[in-house]
Amino acid sequence: MMLLPFVLIGYLVYVGINRKHSVEHSKPLEIAKVRLAKGELSFEEFEQIKKNILEE
Repeated sequence: MMLLPFVLIGYLVYVGINRKHSVEHSKPLEIAKVRLAKGELSFEEFEQIKKNILEE
């Protein structure tokens, strides 16, 4: 019974850490938005990617 709180806390930490990596499993447009926000893409590059994604 004393083990249950530790298991629960461990699970919550595990879920919290994995949420940070959820971008890897996002839809392509969401990934492009994140990259734009991080400055990895220019606005023009983002618009081109967005156009390509929405054409599919």
